[in-house]
Amino acid sequence: ELADILSITNASNSPPEIKLDTKEKVMEVFTQICDAIKCIHDAERFHGDLKPDNIMIDKGNNIKIIDMSCIENGKHNDDVCQKLCTPLYVSPERGGFLAGKKLDDRDLLPILQQSDIWVLGIILVTLITQYDFIGSTTKDPIGVAFKIYLLSKKYTSVEYFNIFGYEFTEDKIIIKDLNKDKMIKLVEDIFTKKEGQIKTIEALIGGFNAAIEDTDTE
Repeated sequence: ELADILSITNASNSPPEIKLDTKEKVMEVFTQICDAIKCIHDAERFHGDLKPDNIMIDKGNNIKIIDMSCIENGKHNDDVCQKLCTPLYVSPERGGFLAGKKLDDRDLLPILQQSDIWVLGIILVTLITQYDFIGSTTKDPIGVAFKIYLLSKKYTSVEYFNIFGYEFTEDKIIIKDLNKDKMIKLVEDIFTKKEGQIKTIEALIGGFNAAIEDTDTE
């Protein structure tokens, strides 16, 4: 049987065999998700509608990514696929497509791939806090997407989380044996527009591996 990953963000309601309540389980599952997206990006493609609802997990903690209607080669040039996303999970740059912004063809695929990275950041926060800050919001999805789009020229992780009325701090990280300082830095590097912002799957995998290494000894 497959279970929606959203159902395991609330540990008390999850079957014991699929609870992601330890560092080892979080590492295993998030690494699998990143590896799957890396395969997509290495083929010069993108998912486009990545979100927890589209990531399934079985009792062996094996993941399966679904709803890949835009994964075909060249789909980044497709107007429908450019706009096919869930508003609450849109990145500031991806929001431009929803607002009717036209981009140079050379910019399309990098932005669409970065939007996948953005959602992986959301999934990471959800896993290490065991709290679905997006799924828990009662705010209007289109209104949220517009506010996120307005961040596009310059933004910080704090400004992004504030849109949802959420504060991501060390005390929210409840998975034991994680280096909280490194995790906070990793999340900031995803959700802050700056030099060194994580925009590729290779950078995300490298940042995640650096954040989890030697945590047992710190």
